[in-house]
Amino acid sequence: MKYRILFLWVSLVCVNAVYAIEPDALSVQLERQQEIFKRGDPIALNVIFKNASPGSFKLYQPSSFDRASRDWHLSFLVIRPDGSRFTLLPIAGARTLYAPRRQDYRELASGMTSTLQIVFADRERKEKRYESWEAVRLITPQEASANREQLAQQFNLTGDYFTRRDGGDYLVLRDLLLDVFNIPGEYTIMVDYANASTFCMFDDSRSTMRNWEKVEDAWTGTASSQTHVFLE
Repeated sequence: MKYRILFLWVSLVCVNAVYAIEPDALSVQLERQQEIFKRGDPIALNVIFKNASPGSFKLYQPSSFDRASRDWHLSFLVIRPDGSRFTLLPIAGARTLYAPRRQDYRELASGMTSTLQIVFADRERKEKRYESWEAVRLITPQEASANREQLAQQFNLTGDYFTRRDGGDYLVLRDLLLDVFNIPGEYTIMVDYANASTFCMFDDSRSTMRNWEKVEDAWTGTASSQTHVFLE
């Protein structure tokens, strides 16, 4: 009887210890996020959510990060100003991430200030890093055009970073992933201010125009109503 009681007591202690791990890990994660915000590290980017309706908001998870040389898995969190959050969920068999609830789509579409947090997880070393991009309010192409100089100062860019492609006016941020996230490879982040709709990233080591055309082809007729992150 004594051993049975002892066994039950040990079992309870072990179970409690297991369940205690998760809140501790979560609190550490939240503390780390708070530190990121306090340091002011998040990059202010005009991430555009234009005319997003339930089912239309998409983020593409890059296949390039699944390779052995860049074994990163990306997940996305949207953090509201009050600290509450929701995750953009991956769909099995696809590289598309969806917000799980209708009200989350409406929130994204409203252009309210939230933080888009990208979580980099190194599968091999079982490590995670958190980087946050602040998604500021929706801006119009007119505003972007009028504030071209201000945007250049905001991102500490020279005029060379502004390019015209296919009649569009783009702000090109070169090597940002390499500089900020320490990820090997040369990447370009493009924000299409002409259409106020497209946010995409792709590897500069391939043909930039071919990749850009691939994005355009994939979203023919829908680019004006969807926001996507693309690394191919």
